[in-house]
Amino acid sequence: MTDIDAVPRYIADMGERLARLEQIAEDTRRSLDRLELSMSGLRSEFGGLRSEVASEIRDVRNAGRAQFLWMLGIMLTGFSSLLGLYAHGFHWIP
Repeated sequence: MTDIDAVPRYIADMGERLARLEQIAEDTRRSLDRLELSMSGLRSEFGGLRSEVASEIRDVRNAGRAQFLWMLGIMLTGFSSLLGLYAHGFHWIP
């Protein structure tokens, strides 16, 4: 069989092949539509999660700031007390 003999067979099957390709394209389009719908749902879920995580981080940052200020106050108070104790011990103050 030569190449010339094979051409009419491919031409005769062209309608069936085209119908299969159109069906594949339609199935692919439907799958992509479902994926887009799923992705939009995920985006909305992640948007809510993102705002929730941001508020949690903000709370932790504020709590850390408050703890830092307490520790700074305690350290300054302790340093001042020790400085006063040393000054009294070395008779720098009466």
